[in-house]
Amino acid sequence: MTPVSRITAVRASVLAALACLLLLAVGPPGARADDAAPPAPASGLDRFDSCADLAAYVRARAPRLARAFGANVATAEDAATSPGAMPVGGGDGDRTAIGGDGSAAAPATPGVDYSETNNQEAGVDEPDVVKTDGRRMFVLDGGSTLRVLDVTGGVPKLIDTVELPTPYAMEMLLSGDRLLVLAEPGDSVRGLRSAPDAPLNLPTGGVQLILLDVADPANVRVLDRYVLSGWLQAARLTGTTVRVVTQAAPNLALRKADLRVASKSRAAARRTWRKALQRSTAANWLPVARRIAGKGATLGPAVGCTAIARPQQYSGVGTLTVSTVDLTAGLAPVDADSIMSDGGIVYASTTGLYVATQRSVELRFDEDTPPPVLDTVVHRFDTATPNATDYRGSGQVRGSLLNQFSMSELGGVLRVATTEAPLWWQGDAPDSESFVTTLTERDGRLDELGRVGGLGKGERIYAVRFLGNLGYVVTFRQVDPLYVVDLADPTTPTVRGELKIRGYSAYLHPVGDGLLLGVGQDASDEGRVEGTQISLFDVSNPDAPTRLSPHRLPGAWSDAEWQHHAFLWWQPAALAVIPVWVPGDEQGRGGFVGALAASATRAAGIREEGRVTHPVTEYVVPPDAPEEVPTSQPTAIVRSLVVGDNLLTVSAKGVKASRLTDLGDAGWAGFPGGEAVGAPMPIDTIGSPVR
Repeated sequence: MTPVSRITAVRASVLAALACLLLLAVGPPGARADDAAPPAPASGLDRFDSCADLAAYVRARAPRLARAFGANVATAEDAATSPGAMPVGGGDGDRTAIGGDGSAAAPATPGVDYSETNNQEAGVDEPDVVKTDGRRMFVLDGGSTLRVLDVTGGVPKLIDTVELPTPYAMEMLLSGDRLLVLAEPGDSVRGLRSAPDAPLNLPTGGVQLILLDVADPANVRVLDRYVLSGWLQAARLTGTTVRVVTQAAPNLALRKADLRVASKSRAAARRTWRKALQRSTAANWLPVARRIAGKGATLGPAVGCTAIARPQQYSGVGTLTVSTVDLTAGLAPVDADSIMSDGGIVYASTTGLYVATQRSVELRFDEDTPPPVLDTVVHRFDTATPNATDYRGSGQVRGSLLNQFSMSELGGVLRVATTEAPLWWQGDAPDSESFVTTLTERDGRLDELGRVGGLGKGERIYAVRFLGNLGYVVTFRQVDPLYVVDLADPTTPTVRGELKIRGYSAYLHPVGDGLLLGVGQDASDEGRVEGTQISLFDVSNPDAPTRLSPHRLPGAWSDAEWQHHAFLWWQPAALAVIPVWVPGDEQGRGGFVGALAASATRAAGIREEGRVTHPVTEYVVPPDAPEEVPTSQPTAIVRSLVVGDNLLTVSAKGVKASRLTDLGDAGWAGFPGGEAVGAPMPIDTIGSPVR
């Protein structure tokens, strides 16, 4: 998780906790015992006839949301004013010189001349912190900094550094000469008001879209800026069309005086909540948007009342919005679709976009009592037409999803892999199992076609990959079963083969010739993880998958285990590259931080070809620090890609070019920025996230 992601996650957690203190602890007015677990949405969908209809609907049903999910408490005024940021230049965009003569070069061919972002589906680009077209490279280097490099010939050259109008730039999408940056709004999201009885402002966040013209490397320009309320769920690019998925919570007006009254008793809290609901209007529930132009801005709802659809059965009152943007025409959405439902995991094919929402349940801290089986609702949007997005229907599957790879569409059929026990459950769940379910769109619904269960009894899913008519599912608790699921007939999915080995794979990648590469962790016979493990599987015979070769790094971990964009597979050289942390001894000796390159072939198995490191990060250590505190630390490599005949690795220090033939040094482009402040963390104390 990046620092920006951590900040966003912490912010969201704090807001939810504040809301739950008021809403969940005392309970909403009129709540019944059966409100604690609202029914999952049905497949059907209705639309509101008017804003009055929407307001009446949410006023009647919001107490159920408060009991089951919690809600963010903010002001209607904040919803109308918070999105946006200080403008950058005039409406024609800033002119930030980045050098170069602006001469055009012949376009490079992806997969031949350079590698693209490691996306789940061909033809559907995913945002990332590094983008290239084989001639130019763009790197988001923390906070608001965009690094622009010339990589023609495979040797990086830093052209310039561009400061973006945001404190946190998260990810980017590149389409031709248009670079879209997804960022936080910055100072447009304000904190608590200081007036004695002013409305309490708990901002609902926001995502800022920044469109840059990068055609001329001597003149990068800000073309447009647009801010959507809520939180970014995902974004996907097909051609020049971007679809941005956001989730906005309602903004309900509670004044500080209201909270003082509410704190006196349970009855007072219920009356306060009831009054806030009854005085709310549709404006409190609609997501809003702001377009920034020059020194001014235009403000309005992101979607109209009658354009919001709702499941026939209650599914919460948050607003899930898919905004469709044509990058050739600016950032104002050319289409927007909203559902009154919570957001979740997003998957996209070239013709459809799916959002999966898991039902919430009361958290339990008794490890001897497994949680109830959860269901997941999946919404489908048709994206086959450029610059248009149409909601088509919803369906339901048993269990919870791991990540976007848990879904895949082929021939109009959605395949979904789920586990009965929720991902956060760490106790025993001996009866839990995993499923692969197939669904198809019929008459405005996603209807189940077939399902196969019994995968990994007492275990949960750690990795999924659907490739053609086959699905590969990894479950784990003590051993790693790799299941091969035949989906050729979606009405009767069947398990064809199973392979049991120690450890698990957390990411699976096809590498051609009937082979599958897995990156995960080795484990003891008792299921205790022991370090990064790369496995090469022969899946040419679905009935009898085998492991040809493992490669182990004791004690190590890799970002590629949970962030597939950190994984590189370069087919022309049959080469995989992953970032790794290998711990050293108590003094830090023998450790390694960098990128590991390994070939993977049927004939030779997995063979390590070499390792790449970047210059160490220097630290300004406080004068009162102990003498044994080191003043430097190895630098983590976050991304790897190929341009021409060179492997390019990216870190916070810069971009390094290494020859593909022997991984020898071919060039270096450092990022200026000075020394880091504080003392480094010893390598042997840095562990992988809890899974």
